[in-house]
Amino acid sequence: MCRDAGCDIMEVGCPMIYSFGHRATAYLRDVLGPGYPLAVDYKAQDHVYTHFLEAHRFGADYATVCCYNNEGGFKEALRAKEDTGIKVIADLFATPAEQLPALARHCEDSGADIVLLHFGAEENMYGCWPGRRDSDYVREVAPVLNRCPLWVVSNEPEDVERSIKDGADGILFGFALADNSLESYKKTKAFVDMTAELSKKYYKPQTL
Repeated sequence: MCRDAGCDIMEVGCPMIYSFGHRATAYLRDVLGPGYPLAVDYKAQDHVYTHFLEAHRFGADYATVCCYNNEGGFKEALRAKEDTGIKVIADLFATPAEQLPALARHCEDSGADIVLLHFGAEENMYGCWPGRRDSDYVREVAPVLNRCPLWVVSNEPEDVERSIKDGADGILFGFALADNSLESYKKTKAFVDMTAELSKKYYKPQTL
């Protein structure tokens, strides 16, 4: 459904991993077929090398590692990348706001392939960061990245527009994916189409 709606990449989310283990990656790879980008959202912090090896073995192209207070795990993700070719998504989950730009730059300089701004449902639910949204700080983080695309978790149209306007390269969402009904497909396609139009609206060609 997501592929047909125009999504550029598919993610094996944490709930799928917790419920089905690495088989979830194999299931999605089988459904999507070869060549369609597939990411595994481990939010890995321990035994990272093993998790990334398994992601690669079951057909994933990317896997996520939480990078805040986890330099060893991040280095293990990079080691797995060197050994297998699997790409590294550097998740800035739970990073204090004032440290976001420096950590994002560190991740890029060290060899990450994507940097992800992501604060977490529970942190938002309990107001751990009062007034903070996933689209916040794109303006601060995007300018420090020279090579890595910056992805942002944005499930609301206002946040999507704000993220893209401020320099995000990719939008990660999942609000419409409760089932594979026609209604979910319509919501997903509308969200993807809206994101594509906003990307065109705010596209800024690079100048030499």
